[in-house]
Amino acid sequence: AIDGGSASDDANHISGPSRTGDGLYFAMRDAMSEAGVGPADVDMLQMHGTATAYNDEMESKAAGLAGLSDVPAQSLKPYFGHTMGASGIIETILAAEELKRGIFLGVKGFEELGVPVPLNVSAENRLITNPHHCLKTASGFGGTNAAVLLSFGTPAPASAKKTSSALNPVRRVQISQGQVNVDETSAFVSSQTDFHTFSREAFKSREEANMKFYKMDDLCKLGYLASAWLLDGIEYGEEECGIVMSGKYGCLDTDIRHQQIIDSEGDSSASPAVFVYTLPNVVAAEISIRHHIKGENIWFWSEDKTMSDIKKYASILAASRDLKYCIAAHIDFINGDYFAIFELLENTDR
Repeated sequence: AIDGGSASDDANHISGPSRTGDGLYFAMRDAMSEAGVGPADVDMLQMHGTATAYNDEMESKAAGLAGLSDVPAQSLKPYFGHTMGASGIIETILAAEELKRGIFLGVKGFEELGVPVPLNVSAENRLITNPHHCLKTASGFGGTNAAVLLSFGTPAPASAKKTSSALNPVRRVQISQGQVNVDETSAFVSSQTDFHTFSREAFKSREEANMKFYKMDDLCKLGYLASAWLLDGIEYGEEECGIVMSGKYGCLDTDIRHQQIIDSEGDSSASPAVFVYTLPNVVAAEISIRHHIKGENIWFWSEDKTMSDIKKYASILAASRDLKYCIAAHIDFINGDYFAIFELLENTDR
C-alpha cells in the first residue's frame, strides 16, 4: 500500500539539482510524516540514482537530512537504464515486490561510494527480515522531487492531521487573446493576439531582468507570466506555498516540436533545450524557480477550466502541508492557442 506521498521543488535550476538536497528532503520528510512513520521505521530506501555526480550528491545529502543514511539504499537503473518518464512507476512496482519478498537487490556495478554523505549501498542482494516500509524517491527536470512511502504487512499508523482546510480566494489572473486580467481589471493588453507578440510584450511590461524567459517553451512562458501577476506583493516562506496545476494538453505542443526535430534531422539532432520541456510539470518548476516556492506541487490532466476538483485537492494539500497559500491553475497551449487561469487561495484555517 502507498501510505504516504509528497512532491516538492528545488526552486533552483531547470536541469540541475539542488546542491543542498533540501528539496528532495522536504518530499521524503512529508511522505514519512503523512504515513505516520519515522526514519527508524524505514527498512528500504530506493532512490532515483542516475549515477551522475550532481544528482547522486544531492540524493546523499537529502537522505542524510532525512535521517536515512544507514537504511539499505539502492538504485535499479543499472539493470535496465533510465526509462525516463516511466522510471517512477516501474521502479515503484519493483520496490513493492522487493518489500513483499524481503529481497533487496544490490546495485549492479557498484564498487565504492562517490558521494559526500555516506549511504548504505551494496552490490550484493540482501535479505531483509519482515520489512514493513520502503521509501521510494524520484527527481526530474525543473528540480521536481517525489517520494512515496510503501507499506507491506503492517500498515502505517493513521495520520491525525486535518483532512482539508478552508481556502479563501485572494487573487485571480486570466490570460487569453492577448490580454491579462487580474480579478475583474485589465492589467495588460498586447498590440497583437498571437502568442509570440503577446508574450514578448507582456514580459517586457513587467520590467524583469530574467533573460531565461526567452529560452522557455510557450507553455512555461504562459505560466510564468500568469504567476508574475498573481504573486505581486504576496509574501510567504519557501515551504508555505503549494502549486496545483491542470491542463487538457500538457506539454503536447512541445512534444510535437521535439518529435518533428527528430523526424526531420535524426535522433542526434534532438535539442536538449526542447527536450527539457517535454514534461508538463516543468511549468510549475519555472514558477517555483522564479518565486522561490519549494512547497508541494502537482499536475493533473483535466479539461475542467472551473478547476473544481483541483481546488478540492488544494484544500487537502493546504491542510496536510500547513500551507499559507496554494496556487490553483488551469493552463493550455496548443498550436498557438493559449489560455490560463490562476487563482491564489489563502488557508484561512492556519
